[in-house]
Amino acid sequence: MMMKATNVETETKLIAASPATLERLPGALARLADHVKSDGVVQIRDTYFDTPDWWLYRAGLACRVRREKPVGNGHKGKTQTMLCLKELSRPVEGVSVRFELEEAMPGGVSNPSDLLAGDPPPQSLAAELKGLMHGRRLRPLFRVNNRRSVYRVLGPNSGAETRVCADEVTCEAGRLSESRAEIELETVSGTPQALRRLAGELADALRLEAGEMSKFRTGLKLAQLTAPGQPPPIDPDQSPREGGMSLGDRTIEAAYLAIAGQVERLRWYEPGTRLGLDPEYLHQMRVSTRRLRAALRMFKEPLGKRTAASLRERLKSVADALGEVRDLDVYLLSLPGWAGHVARGRSAKAADAAAGQGAGIDAISLFRDYLLKQRDAARKRLLAVLDSATYAHLLERLDALLSAGPPPGTRRKHAVMPLARFARKQIAARLDAALRLGRDVEPGCPDERLHELRLGVKRLRYNCEFVIDAYSGKAGKTVRRFIRRCTRLQEALGEFQDAIVASRLLREFTDGLDAAAIMTAADGTTQAQAKRALLDLGSLIAWKAQEADRQRTRSLELWSQFRRDKVLDQVRAGLDRSADEHRR
Repeated sequence: MMMKATNVETETKLIAASPATLERLPGALARLADHVKSDGVVQIRDTYFDTPDWWLYRAGLACRVRREKPVGNGHKGKTQTMLCLKELSRPVEGVSVRFELEEAMPGGVSNPSDLLAGDPPPQSLAAELKGLMHGRRLRPLFRVNNRRSVYRVLGPNSGAETRVCADEVTCEAGRLSESRAEIELETVSGTPQALRRLAGELADALRLEAGEMSKFRTGLKLAQLTAPGQPPPIDPDQSPREGGMSLGDRTIEAAYLAIAGQVERLRWYEPGTRLGLDPEYLHQMRVSTRRLRAALRMFKEPLGKRTAASLRERLKSVADALGEVRDLDVYLLSLPGWAGHVARGRSAKAADAAAGQGAGIDAISLFRDYLLKQRDAARKRLLAVLDSATYAHLLERLDALLSAGPPPGTRRKHAVMPLARFARKQIAARLDAALRLGRDVEPGCPDERLHELRLGVKRLRYNCEFVIDAYSGKAGKTVRRFIRRCTRLQEALGEFQDAIVASRLLREFTDGLDAAAIMTAADGTTQAQAKRALLDLGSLIAWKAQEADRQRTRSLELWSQFRRDKVLDQVRAGLDRSADEHRR
C-alpha cells in the first residue's frame, strides 16, 4: 500500500485580534488585489481522529472527518461529509506545503472506523486508510467548529490566484473550548513567494500576526493530549542524556536500554514506512533495525546467546526487505545529479542537435522507470514482511523482553559485569577485528575487501555509540572523537560501495538494450533519440566507474590515516582506565 500525494496545498495563516478584524478583510483585499470574488460562507465541523497508539500521527498524518454546509441567502448546497488525510508539517518561512487526500463519506457515518469495518471500494481513500491502519480502531480526539467566509483573489500584478478564508474558529474538547479569528491563504496558482507577499501586505493592512500553531496542534493542547515525541536523532557529539546508563551499571541494564531505544525507533518509523510518501521514514526504520541487530550481537552474552541469535535471525528478513527498498530510494534521489552529469557531458553542438530532435525519451527517464518498477516490487515484498505473522511475533517477543526488564537475580558473568569492563572488551575486540580486516586492504585489492572493512568499521562504531552516554570527561571526548573517525571512514567506504552498485545496476539495465527496444518501450521515440539515450547511458556507466575509482582511492587514504591515528591508542587507554576504575 502506498498513498499518492495527488493534492498538494501551499498555504499560510494569519491570526486576527478579534472577529471584528475579519469584517475588514474584503476591503483590504479590494485595495491590494486586482480582482476579488466572494465564494460565500460555509459552516464547518471537523472531528479529528487517531488510534490509541498514535499510529497516524507517527506516520506524519492527521485524520479528519469534515461536515460542511453552505449558509446564508441563496445557498442551496447540501451538507457534505468528507474523509480527509492531511500531512502534518511545520511551516517554512511561514508557508506550509503539504499533501491532502479527501473523498466523500456515506451519509450517517461519523467515525471512519465504521467505514473501515466493511470493505471499502478498491483504490478509494478509505481502502488506503484501512491498509495503513492494520486492524487498529480510531478514536475521536477533539472537534473544530468554523464559520468560514471564502474569497477568490487575483493578483496583484503577478497573475497569481489565491483562496483567502476568514475563519471564526472554536476548538472543542469535552467541556473545554477555545475561540480565535484567523485568515488562511492558499495558493490556487502562483508561487510561494507571491503567497508570502500577499500575506505580508494583509498583515500590515490589518495588523495581523503569523499563525504558528495549526488547528490540529491547538486542539491537542486544548484536549490536554500529548502526542508521543519523535525519538531524538543519534548524535554522539551530544552530551550524555539524563537518566541514561553509567559505567558502573550492570551490563544487562545497559543492554536493555540500548535495545529499548532501537525498538522505540523501529516502532515510531513503521507507520510512515508503510505509508510510503516520505523515504526518510523507511531510511530511519532501516537504521533502527540494523542497530537493533548490532545491539543484540554486542550484548548476546548478557542476554543469552540463544535469545539474541533468535531475535537477530528474525530481524534479518526485515532488515533485508528495508534495505532493498532503501537502496533503490537512494538511486532515485540521486537522479537529478545524474541528469546534470549527462547535460554537462554533451557538447554544445550535440545539445543543439538533441534539442532539434524534440524531447522524446532520455536516459534518465528510462533508468528512472526501471528503478521505479524495481522499487514497486521491492515495496510489495517489504509490506508482505511487515504484514506477516513472523514480524508480529517478533514485536511480541521484543515487547515481552523489555516488559520483563533486566532479571535482577541473573548470575551470568557478563550480565553482572560493570559496563565499563564489558564495553572495553567489546570495543577492543571490534577494533582488533577491523584492523585484521584491513590488513589486505591496499591498491588493487578486490572490492569485497573494502566492503568487509566497511561492515567491520560500522559494527565498531555502533558498539561505541551504544555506550557513549556512559562516558564523560576526557574519556567521553576521546570516544566521541573516535566515533567521528569511524563515521568518516565508513561513509567513504559506503560511497565507494554505492558507486559500485550503481554501475552494476546500470550495466544490468543496459544489457541487451538497443535502439529498437527503446523505441518499442517508449512510443513516439525516434531512432536518433533512442541512440542518444544509449550514448548517455554509456556515459553514466563510465562516470560511475570513475566515481568508484575516486572513492576507492579516498577510502584507501582514509584507512591508512585511521590505522595510524593516535586516537586508536588514546581510546584503548581511556577504556582501560575506565574499566580499572570499576572493578568488582
